[in-house]
Amino acid sequence: MDCVRAQKLIRPYLDGKLSDRELEEFLDHVDSCPACHDELEIYFSIYQTLGEETDDGDYNFTRKLDEKLQRSEQYLTRRHIFRSMKIVLIVCAELFFIAAFSGLVTRELEEVQSTIEMVETETEPDTQGLRRIWNRNPAIRVKMD
Repeated sequence: MDCVRAQKLIRPYLDGKLSDRELEEFLDHVDSCPACHDELEIYFSIYQTLGEETDDGDYNFTRKLDEKLQRSEQYLTRRHIFRSMKIVLIVCAELFFIAAFSGLVTRELEEVQSTIEMVETETEPDTQGLRRIWNRNPAIRVKMD
């Protein structure tokens, strides 16, 4: 991010209107650019002086700005952690469903195999069970053909 863009984002930053990506780029730039940090400090002091927030008698605007910047960094860290946890949970859920589905298919194929073995050994097959499996899983018919 260049200084012109960073300085345009000072007011939206102070108003809390930056997206996560803009906020991250803005904080990185302000942290590494003394001129933009000074400009931010000036705007912050004006906002604090004219704002109707709280008049606690503390006019150490530099410390207050540092606290705001630190809270912004902590917010971004929490957002990164949340996104990472969300991705991990989605992957775990997908793996769980894949494992559950493959277990169902395996059981169905085992039932078909046992029915086929009964037919091969000329035992009386469970034709009702075979029809039930056959009608329930068209994919098995394709594999059997």
